[in-house]
Amino acid sequence: MNEWPQPLQPDDMWLNSPQLVMAKFQPLPQIDTDELTLALPKGKGSYALLLRLNQAVQLQIGRLGRWPFAAGYYLYLGSALGSGGLAARLRRHLSPTERPFWHIDYLRRQAVVTAVWIQEGPVRLECAWATRAAQWPGAAIPVPRFGASDCRCAAHLVYRSSGFGEIMPDA
Repeated sequence: MNEWPQPLQPDDMWLNSPQLVMAKFQPLPQIDTDELTLALPKGKGSYALLLRLNQAVQLQIGRLGRWPFAAGYYLYLGSALGSGGLAARLRRHLSPTERPFWHIDYLRRQAVVTAVWIQEGPVRLECAWATRAAQWPGAAIPVPRFGASDCRCAAHLVYRSSGFGEIMPDA
């Protein structure tokens, strides 16, 4: 089993460099819901989902309304600080759902998760990560407030047409 990195603090220097923001994530090689749940720490933490959308679509995103989504790659930043922690939250995000609850559930109906990164710890890192990811070259926020209903961030979803390979390891 992988050894997970030590929890990071929001003011750690690596957050100041967009090219290094994902360097301390632990990529998971396969997205199999059952195996993934067994591999994940049961504790709390923050996570990133890399999704690929093969064709452009229009999606209704809960109360945010109907939005166009271009084909390409989407990075969703979230946290799992409640009961069940990372394993429960990621199991939810990686499994088909009939009743969407989170904004990401609507996108997940069309997009494929290609990678997952996690950072175990009690600190909510999603806002700092989302802010940095939105500053990467070629990055765009496709839907204002997506995934950011409980904070003041512009969004927790970032789009890049060409992917995140040069920025994120194994993406």
